[in-house]
Amino acid sequence: MVSNTAADQWTVTFPDTFIFGGYDKFWEENPISLLGNVVEASGTNQLSVLSDVDTGRSPAGAANGSTQSQSPGASDSGNPVTVNFKFNDIGDGSSSVPDTGSTLGLFIVSLIALLAARRGSVPTA
Repeated sequence: MVSNTAADQWTVTFPDTFIFGGYDKFWEENPISLLGNVVEASGTNQLSVLSDVDTGRSPAGAANGSTQSQSPGASDSGNPVTVNFKFNDIGDGSSSVPDTGSTLGLFIVSLIALLAARRGSVPTA
């Protein structure tokens, strides 16, 4: 189960039989920033996922979209298991391209203005 617990923060809960070790994994937000994304585990069946945090690292962590492993990373019903983490940050609404509805609206307004300007500049007989 995934719960959005705050802005840019989620808690991922696994079955009670699955217990993570204690560790942190870091991925960079972008190559020129200290901002990163963090997956933390602390000996429970939950992971904390934080986005857009200052990791204090340069680079902020592994490349976005890369896989990091932890072995043994957890246990399932008492049996050690390797955990592979892959973080794909698709960007924020405020810093990425506007959504399709906004983009389409801006395009239509621009098109109307262009057509109106063109129509006004056409000589009439």
